[in-house]
Amino acid sequence: MRVRTLACVLLAVAVSQVAAQEKFPNRPIDIICTWGTGGGADTMARQISSLAQPVLGVALPVSNVPGASGNTGMAQVLNAKPDGYTIATYIQDTLMTIPMGLARHKVDDFEWIVRTQVADSFLFVKSDSPFRSIQELFKHAQANPGKLRVAATGFGTVDDVTVRFLEKKGYKMTTVPYPKPGERYAAALGGHTEVLYEQAGDVLQYLKAGQLRPLIIFAEKRHPAFADVPTSKELGFDITLPQFRGLATRKGVPVERVKALADAFARAMQTSQWKKFAEEWYMSPDSFMGHEQFGPWVAGETATLERLVKDFGLRKFWPRLVLIGLGLASAAKLVENLRRAAPNDHAVARAGAAGLGGVRRGTLLLAIATIVLYVALTPWLGFPLVTVGFVAAFMMLAGARSPVAIGAAAVLGTVGLLYVFVKLVYLPLPKGDGAFETMTLALYRGLGIF
Repeated sequence: MRVRTLACVLLAVAVSQVAAQEKFPNRPIDIICTWGTGGGADTMARQISSLAQPVLGVALPVSNVPGASGNTGMAQVLNAKPDGYTIATYIQDTLMTIPMGLARHKVDDFEWIVRTQVADSFLFVKSDSPFRSIQELFKHAQANPGKLRVAATGFGTVDDVTVRFLEKKGYKMTTVPYPKPGERYAAALGGHTEVLYEQAGDVLQYLKAGQLRPLIIFAEKRHPAFADVPTSKELGFDITLPQFRGLATRKGVPVERVKALADAFARAMQTSQWKKFAEEWYMSPDSFMGHEQFGPWVAGETATLERLVKDFGLRKFWPRLVLIGLGLASAAKLVENLRRAAPNDHAVARAGAAGLGGVRRGTLLLAIATIVLYVALTPWLGFPLVTVGFVAAFMMLAGARSPVAIGAAAVLGTVGLLYVFVKLVYLPLPKGDGAFETMTLALYRGLGIF
């Protein structure tokens, strides 16, 4: 018996040693690009994937999971196993959603592998735009508040913050979100927006073709490739917010695996192919940042963005608080209607001390469930779709029976709320994920909200 026990112990030790010495990686590593195809994050991911493959000895397939300013893709990373086989792109626009209260994660939820790129942002216009200088653009914006539209990655991003900053200076323009880069560029080139906020490398093909012109660079000093383009600093605007891109994985991945990934990407970025790519895309020479420095740097950037959000009052209203407020107001109205419908106070008392009793107790439980679902589903399905269903459900619970009246009230009420919150108050309500986000944005444009 002792011999058998000893053999089992030795076998367990041997198995654990083999597992501990398992080669990493020994299968493909999935890179989730949190933005659509054709943009800077997508190009970066595919470039570093191809250059790191010979170093790691495995494939690094890239899949695009855009939505919610990068949060949809990051949610997939958080749901993956902490084994280092699922990583994602992470950019400044996604980081901005944390202080804006729109993120579904915190900085500490991730292991920050490497920073790969840092690039200054510009305002571009079409080559045949009537605005020949940034002064002409600002003059028009000042005379026509909110009329000029700026194609940007989304609400609550650094693009949007820059537009809001300019509004504070007296140049009010309207942010029009296009999460997919191709749609964003097409909007500017097709005249659906007058201005494009972007980095030069991302629109390199349009610059080379003479289709876009930069009017201002948000930087401390002029870029050698755009020597005639003034900086925000020299125009008296204390804002730069350079775009950064990097790679991250979920918290809990063994440190030796994170280090193996960081080392491989560092080697990839030392190749002549990467250096040529970085130069062509106008990246900062000191873009690279290793694992040890990247995490603390991101935390510092978050603190800076928190200050900007506070200074600009961008979190004056919080979307989730609005949703909860609407739900509670509806519940209060429902309770009031039920009490009015009761035969008399004695009848209510006879129903029992547990509440309104019978059918009314069940109705209240349904109302509570509806509120919970409303708050839970809105981030995923978007404010417009869920609000239509919410209003319709509460009208039926309150006793409404006419389909026409219910439908009209639900649709018109939702449209009214959209105009108030998005158009007037400029509140970035949840747009939903994936196809639902696309649908919400199409609705906004169809209603003329922007």
